[in-house]
Amino acid sequence: MREERRQKVKQEQIKMLQTGNVHAWNKWRETHPKAAIDLRGVSFDGLLNVPGAELAGANLTKVTLSGANLTEANLSEAILEMVELDVSQLFGAVLKKAKLNAADLRRAVAKYANFSQADLSKAIIVGADLEGALFREAV
Repeated sequence: MREERRQKVKQEQIKMLQTGNVHAWNKWRETHPKAAIDLRGVSFDGLLNVPGAELAGANLTKVTLSGANLTEANLSEAILEMVELDVSQLFGAVLKKAKLNAADLRRAVAKYANFSQADLSKAIIVGADLEGALFREAV
């Protein structure tokens, strides 16, 4: 029963994000501050347009976010291991303390993004636009 409930919540979260209604998503996050965001393995390939989304602490391991618009999104402390962020928009996004181990950021636009204290071990950043991005204490 517990796993069933988890899957239902996951499907609701996916649906909410796919609509692109960032205001509704952020309001939901505000009213459910302890709700786990576990979207491991989901494919949003080119379908996610959520600038300014509140995704802090989300588990996005192995999620396909190729071409996603995450401009100014808050991904602080998010788990983004092996995530596909190639050709995505991360302009001004906050990724403080995010775990980006083996993340694919090829050709991503991450101008002025904040990667302070992020773990970028084995991340692929070839061709990424990182102009003005912060990497304080990042590894």
